[in-house]
Amino acid sequence: MNSQTYWSKREAEALKHRITDEKEYDKQIKRIYSDMLDNCQSEINAFYGRYASKENISIAEAKKRDMYIMMDIVANHTSSEHEWFKESRKSKDNPYRDYYIWRDEPLHNMGSVFGGSAWEYDETTNQYYFHAFAKGQPDLNWSNPKLREKMFEMAKWWLDKGVDGFRVDAVAHLSRDMTFQDSDMEHFEKYKPDWKFFSNRPELHNYLKEFNEKVFSKYDCMTVGEAGGGATPRQALDYSGYDSHELDMTFTFDHCWENGAFGADTKKDEEIITNVISLKDVISKWQLGLYGKGWNPIYWLNHDHPRVASQYGDINYHKESCKMLCNTLGVNRSGFYKWKHRLEHPSDRLKTFAENILLFKEYHQDSSRFRINFS
Repeated sequence: MNSQTYWSKREAEALKHRITDEKEYDKQIKRIYSDMLDNCQSEINAFYGRYASKENISIAEAKKRDMYIMMDIVANHTSSEHEWFKESRKSKDNPYRDYYIWRDEPLHNMGSVFGGSAWEYDETTNQYYFHAFAKGQPDLNWSNPKLREKMFEMAKWWLDKGVDGFRVDAVAHLSRDMTFQDSDMEHFEKYKPDWKFFSNRPELHNYLKEFNEKVFSKYDCMTVGEAGGGATPRQALDYSGYDSHELDMTFTFDHCWENGAFGADTKKDEEIITNVISLKDVISKWQLGLYGKGWNPIYWLNHDHPRVASQYGDINYHKESCKMLCNTLGVNRSGFYKWKHRLEHPSDRLKTFAENILLFKEYHQDSSRFRINFS
């Protein structure tokens, strides 16, 4: 669990000066999820701010101002520095062992989302653990009922504190094909990016229905799931259709890379061209596919993408691009989302979109998670 809900002025000022040393940055990032207490209550790592009860601003004060607070649940994985994983890796019979996915051998040629094998060797017990994303983000084993109950307890704790809902990160990856068969995908890499083995699988809907039955349905809250991995409108209805009894909304990434910019750090600006017709078709597909059946979130980008003014706009017409992009969202149906970025950001000074891509990779996702300046 992490949150960017509350920040102190001193800490926000300190974060203007980004950590440029790669090892130090990774060390800090791995600590984000290491402060979870035994009963799944969560302290927010000081790197990202302090827990609201320690601030003058609190959840109660937000309520007085008619503000609603949504928390970000990272449900698919923890940090390798998390106490659960530290316990899990100690021995094969540790009570936390089955909170994660361990095997004697890397059982298939599956690649992680970030490249390389999805299996990482750990010499302590001479086994491999599974990670759909980075090796420092071991996947949680949602097929373990004890793990699910821990996650439910954590969500209840925050709802009882007064938060109004959750964005469930990487919700599409909570289950995977446990047979771990090799992929037959034709791909130049040794480890195949064949996400069907751990994306949008039918088993995860049982977990989400249980989550809804035991937690979400007991509170006046709103939930939205990040369903990447190529989810279709039909699959989105499984997550968040009006009669699904799982989540309230589903994020999709279909429209986020309609300019060929995915993995485009070696492309020149003139090679990155928005396919406007295809972009319109994608937006229409989702608008029509969920119409009358589900609540469709409307947004341009999230923390995994470069800034949209550079991606779908023109840096020479920054103000006009921003107005156009904002108004385009406004003519669509359903809930409007805007990822708030700091106004002072290194990419504001860039000349080309290619430079934006390179900076995005250099500064990691967190450079785009900065809060917006309110003063």
